[in-house]
Amino acid sequence: MKKIVAICACPMGVAHTYMAADAIEDAANCLGYAVKVETQGASGIEDKLSPSDIKEADLIIIASAVKISQSDRLSGYEDKIVKVELKQAINNSENIIMEEKQSVWKEFQEHLMTGISYMIPVIVPAGIIMGIGIMIGQFIGVDANSAKLLTSGDPILKFIGWITQVAGAGMMGLMFPVFAAFVSYSICDKPGLAPGFIGGYLAKEMGSGFLGAIAIGIFAGYAVKFLNEHIKFSRTFRPVKNLFLVPVGGSILVIIASYFVIGPIGNILISAITAFIKMIGEFGAVTLGAVISASMAFDLGGPIKTALALSMQLNTDAGVNAWVPAMIGAVIPAIGVGLATIVDKAVFKKAVFTDQMKTDGFACFLLGFMGISEGCIPFAIKDPLFMVPLNIIASGIGGAIAVALGTSAQTGVPAAIWGWPLAHNPVGWVIAVLVGSLIVCAGILYRAKSLSEKTEK
Repeated sequence: MKKIVAICACPMGVAHTYMAADAIEDAANCLGYAVKVETQGASGIEDKLSPSDIKEADLIIIASAVKISQSDRLSGYEDKIVKVELKQAINNSENIIMEEKQSVWKEFQEHLMTGISYMIPVIVPAGIIMGIGIMIGQFIGVDANSAKLLTSGDPILKFIGWITQVAGAGMMGLMFPVFAAFVSYSICDKPGLAPGFIGGYLAKEMGSGFLGAIAIGIFAGYAVKFLNEHIKFSRTFRPVKNLFLVPVGGSILVIIASYFVIGPIGNILISAITAFIKMIGEFGAVTLGAVISASMAFDLGGPIKTALALSMQLNTDAGVNAWVPAMIGAVIPAIGVGLATIVDKAVFKKAVFTDQMKTDGFACFLLGFMGISEGCIPFAIKDPLFMVPLNIIASGIGGAIAVALGTSAQTGVPAAIWGWPLAHNPVGWVIAVLVGSLIVCAGILYRAKSLSEKTEK
């Protein structure tokens, strides 16, 4: 009798983990296979696979959206492993039992989603803390992001500045280091954490943002994996390798790659985008507004945020209405994605998003109203060829509408909902955000419904 073992895990480790486990067990029993399923979730590891379970298995199924714990147990058994998404395991277990190994893209997605699953718990509280500080500042008539507050003699003003600029912004600054560290960890386990964290920090400092964090996280993971596989020590000296040579060597390689490759490429990209936006400005304010909004939405917090800096310059130096489109481009993707995960059941009479995606979507929705776009990164990662153009088109339309309706604001007015009333013609701002968000919402609902139907078949 053939034997199947499986490991099921998800970011939350609750409902879908057990649903996938049950589906695999039922399918294996129907096919006459012996089966044992390990679950990794909120309760830790349950029904843990023993070394003999793994060795004797004819097939090892990994149904997971994140890096599984204790993955080193599977070393040497790669030829028996099939990796699938949790939803596939739930809906199509009988067919995937004999499926081929996952594609390179699926493996790439797994690494990125592991990074996302650790990044989300960082950016959500960071965004809320920053939002609270800004909102209090707006209420009492001060700019919470002003550096003067940190040296103010008024303890209340100093506290507002501190929670906004030190606590909130400082925590938000951990976003890219945490993301890159756990992408690297997903590839090569614990030795990749330090090089990935350093690489993510450098990506932030060099302004290469999310795209840079992806690149450096992937590079760090595979660099450390290479070193780990090719540096051979006896058992006696293995701690020297694991604690010193591999993490230090990986970190040095990451630093070199960041300085000579990631940084220069980011600078070239920024220069090209800046020149393009300036050229587009010659075609009129509405076109400029569309391009700035679209640029802000492109990579959801990455290097193309040069559009933000340029809009500040245009607002200040040339009096061009560019700040509002920049702010609108930051919020439309997040609000649209979040809205889609909230209304899917009302639209289709059934949910087309998983519980985890609904949780991420609600956080994304809240962050969008606080002017933070990074919450929808998990959705862009899952389906970039669809989501990125959708975000660009919707945000571009929203930016054009705002400018056409004569909406303007001083540089520094936040994209958060409490900043909208501070704009000239705030109704135009709201209309622009509403139209753009509904386009994103409709687009992702259509896509999710199509993918859901395809998976069910």
